[in-house]
Amino acid sequence: MGRRKKYLEGPKVRGNLSLLLAYGQVLERFITAIQHDIEKEVLPIYQQIHRGCVQDGLFSNILVVLRDLIEKYAHPEKITEATKNFAEQNSDYVFKTYEQFKKRNSLRIDWQPSVKTRERLDEAISQNVDLIKTIPKKYLEDVKKEFSKATAKGWDMQQIHTALTERHGVTQRRAFNMAVDQQNKVINAVSNQVNKDAGIVWVKWIHRAGVKKPRHSHVMADGTIFDVRKGCFIDEEWIMPGQKINCHCFSVAVIPIEAQRRSAALVSDAHPFKAKPFFCRAV
Repeated sequence: MGRRKKYLEGPKVRGNLSLLLAYGQVLERFITAIQHDIEKEVLPIYQQIHRGCVQDGLFSNILVVLRDLIEKYAHPEKITEATKNFAEQNSDYVFKTYEQFKKRNSLRIDWQPSVKTRERLDEAISQNVDLIKTIPKKYLEDVKKEFSKATAKGWDMQQIHTALTERHGVTQRRAFNMAVDQQNKVINAVSNQVNKDAGIVWVKWIHRAGVKKPRHSHVMADGTIFDVRKGCFIDEEWIMPGQKINCHCFSVAVIPIEAQRRSAALVSDAHPFKAKPFFCRAV
């Protein structure tokens, strides 16, 4: 007969794929709109250079148009609003998942929104909006480099089209990776605060498989129980799952068996279970 488990693991909130794909489509349309402006306003100027017209003045015109496009897309209101909505929807998804878990396990733990939860969400939204605003500038700066190379090397129209198509694809993939990272950060930030508000301070680090280049230290940390108020000690620093760029790890609440059906606070500074001391230790 196996040993009785000393705790119940909370819900594994991995993120809603439909929300991610919908947001990814919004970003894709945004980047495609920038691409269309490049083809409409910049390519005709380059075509004149390719036909043998005076290069210096025309290339300066390309730089002016690209500068204007950077200014045009510097404050993308629709994308900003979509980013905020994406974060709000993922926050709602967290609470819905916790509520379903609570009912399924007949728990009385108080997982509810709070002022601090709102603060964590607003912080995540602000960071996500700032990150998304970097997409058009980075894209157009890269496009400027392509036109500079094309002018210097005398590329024909097919060559510059190929280069711009590749640059468009790179930007699309970068934007989608940003969306994945944003979803992970919002879910982790809200989940961690919700657990702290409910008095649950011990959580388990879960490494998500399927990442192309996983961090070895994060793989080794899988299963480590740590204090959500401090973080997990990995690579000589205290961090949270999903905190690092392209980290898809997350955490689940650790709920002691004897406290599962109590609504009282569960906070305890004493580590309730044996952890992996190399990664996580009480301070």
